[in-house]
Amino acid sequence: MKTKSAEIAEILQKELEQGIYAVGNRFPAEGELAERFHVGTATANRAVSKLEDLGYLVRKGSRRDGMRVATTKIFPLGLLCCYMDLNSDFHCRILSGVLRGAMMHRYAVVPFPYMNNNQNAYEKILATERFAGVVSLMKPELKIQLPVVYADNTSLDHISGLYHVRGDLRSGCSKMIHYLQKRKGCREIVYCHSCQDILETVPRRQGFLETLKETGCNDPERRIFTASACTVHEITQTLREILKTYPKVDAIICENDRDAFCAKCGLTKLLRSNHREIIVTGFGNLKACQTCIPFPTVEQHPEQTGFRAIAKLIQLIQHPERTLEKIEELPVELILHETYDH
Repeated sequence: MKTKSAEIAEILQKELEQGIYAVGNRFPAEGELAERFHVGTATANRAVSKLEDLGYLVRKGSRRDGMRVATTKIFPLGLLCCYMDLNSDFHCRILSGVLRGAMMHRYAVVPFPYMNNNQNAYEKILATERFAGVVSLMKPELKIQLPVVYADNTSLDHISGLYHVRGDLRSGCSKMIHYLQKRKGCREIVYCHSCQDILETVPRRQGFLETLKETGCNDPERRIFTASACTVHEITQTLREILKTYPKVDAIICENDRDAFCAKCGLTKLLRSNHREIIVTGFGNLKACQTCIPFPTVEQHPEQTGFRAIAKLIQLIQHPERTLEKIEELPVELILHETYDH
């Protein structure tokens, strides 16, 4: 139960944040506050001291000069967690959008780096410390009472009630296929990935199947090939299977730029004595990959994803009574590097 001084401090804090007391002006003295709230001066003094401790008020000169308003906007209003893989360039780009959005709303962000078997420990920390909400970039659902927004995450779509912000990768894959067919004349297109998520949870694979069916392909399901890991060796083995199954393959859509980079390296070995071209494409527009070997890709604008995820999280924190859209999909962009865009 709140004390009377805490209740008074909370009322005065809201008034400060609403701009009722201008920065630099004298704040009402304890005697005035005691009379206003019908309490003793000691109680009013404790309320003012709390606001001073929070940084809203500052005493300049002697005690007789009283308190002055130092600020009406305290940073941070609260702590937010970003659960992510710090080794992922893509996740770090999302984090930059998260940080920018949080700063605009006067919240601080603490990154929680993903490591094997660390989620239970994080859930305990989030349950006991002073966190207001979480943006999660990882697959497991967080079992916590705090508001959570999942960014760039489709593996939890089967769980109802969760909030998501991500790029519209279904349309991204569709755009890529139309580019390959209409601009590059490709007729034998396959899909390669090293991700172990089931088909139903990956929109870009759904876009691949739907678009091929729309364009008259009679065996789109057979055209999805899986590598056991995202390495040049493993993906090269999958490329051998692709070339054996579809000898005339002329385009390979990879699930991400890392897979595409490995596929480009693998094809260089496999087609060393063959002058035919097989176009490889990816998702993510990762500079680390595109700088070495440019190829067509889908720009997902991860900074915007992080920014929008924070905006949704702040709404959940500050206005829990509002009804918000569960899944927010953002536009993506086809990036055609000059190597291919003839």
